[in-house]
Amino acid sequence: MMLQNVYPENGGADQSLALGLTLTRQYFLERGAVGACRVHGGGFAGTILAVVPQDLFTEYRHVMDRAFGAHATQPLHVRNHGLIYGAF
Repeated sequence: MMLQNVYPENGGADQSLALGLTLTRQYFLERGAVGACRVHGGGFAGTILAVVPQDLFTEYRHVMDRAFGAHATQPLHVRNHGLIYGAF
């Protein structure tokens, strides 16, 4: 949230990444939800990763799509097991 590199290097006019982080944080606070969000990756034109409770995802997606356009939010599915040794 406090990173200064959430704005594009070529100018601070595009604040969509900071807006996405702020909207997500506000969404969690208003619902008393436990979740997380952060800047993710680099060179992806403003990508955040948000961990949202499953029962709130549809509503959260609607909020973000209203702010950034249809299909701005892509669900990810995390498997039940973490790293599996011997996978290589």
